Amino acid sequence: MKFILFIFLLSIISCSYLDKSPLDETAERLVELTLKAGTIDENLVDSYIGTIEIDTTEEYNIDDLKKSFELLTKDILEIDADTESKMYRKNYQIGIANAVITRLRVLNAEKISFIDECENIYQYTPEVKEYEYFDSLLIEVDNYLAGDESLPIKLSNYRQKFKIKYSKIDEAFRKSVEEARKVTSNYITLPDSESVVIEYLDGAPWSAYNWYQGKYKSLIQVNMQSNIYLERVLDLAAHESYPGHHVYYSLRDKMYYQDSGFVEFSIYTLFSPVSFLAEGTAVYGNDLVFPGDRKIDFLRSEITGKYKYTYQELKEYFDLQELFSKLDEVQITIARDYIDKKISDETALKYIQKYGLESENSSYRRLDFIRRYRSYIINYTAGKQLVDSYIRKKAGNDNEKKWQVYKDILEKPYLPPDLVRALD
Repeated sequence: MKFILFIFLLSIISCSYLDKSPLDETAERLVELTLKAGTIDENLVDSYIGTIEIDTTEEYNIDDLKKSFELLTKDILEIDADTESKMYRKNYQIGIANAVITRLRVLNAEKISFIDECENIYQYTPEVKEYEYFDSLLIEVDNYLAGDESLPIKLSNYRQKFKIKYSKIDEAFRKSVEEARKVTSNYITLPDSESVVIEYLDGAPWSAYNWYQGKYKSLIQVNMQSNIYLERVLDLAAHESYPGHHVYYSLRDKMYYQDSGFVEFSIYTLFSPVSFLAEGTAVYGNDLVFPGDRKIDFLRSEITGKYKYTYQELKEYFDLQELFSKLDEVQITIARDYIDKKISDETALKYIQKYGLESENSSYRRLDFIRRYRSYIINYTAGKQLVDSYIRKKAGNDNEKKWQVYKDILEKPYLPPDLVRALD
């Protein structure tokens, strides 16, 4: 009887082993190596919900890890991907592995240009505009605002009117998240038991962050050190929760890790091509939830009251935000020049203040972000532009179709080249 039981158990183990595909095996190696690399780079692993464990007391060597990742990449490339699903998994694993190799090169102080870093980590070559382009935008902003004062003073005075009081931020943010969830759930089936928790802090280099906890739960942290204006509360709500990061992570967790058992989806690597689309879809999500005048109607009915601002005042304010969104691209230009050592800290701060229209304190935080996250900065503007171009080509101006295409991007394991090819 014991012998029969032993044979039965052995057969289960053997079948389990045989059921493991080559891509399953490389996925496990990828996760293990990425976790090890994460002990060297504290910013690398943004979220991990898997079961693979490593010895966190061991000191891992960058060169050894690079060699292991290079061997892993070679093994992945040799796998025969004879179905669409396998091809997606293969490309996904290669993309993550190459990204981590590049990040390790950065940590090892190897010389790598800004553009090379973008291409090897995010699989995208951003357009980098020169400062003359942004000079012309500054003139537009200056002409838009009334008064004879300098542009920074005029802008500061103008924006104060649209600043949300500290005591009202939590209420405004929660109402915006609630509205974003309601709209998103009309187009995307959210996992059961999904939820977000909001907390507030100071001193972070970012304005808000989504920490995905697993089991379809997210912790959204909002940096109260940054001024929160009307447009920002809508941006952050859609970006970090619905239909942005929280939905993106939750859907991938459910579809690819929980339902399909694809281990590579148990880990979210910050410096990877996945982030390009994660940020791009998150920024774009605001346009879906609050399109056109919908943002004005929502603010007047739920956040500010109908009598604090006229429709025209808010319309002019959001028209100005369109100019600011173009100015945001200067962050890529500054990051390129800073990483390629073409400009000093002092010059970078000066450019951030001038072109980003930032205060001195805010400029220091912006530069700290570039130092810490480097070429990650492209994901916000270039990522949004790629997502926008892709959705426009697929859906035109049809709002229902836009949501369908957006949902497809969230649910498919696309990488940036997949969207780029579709635009050709």
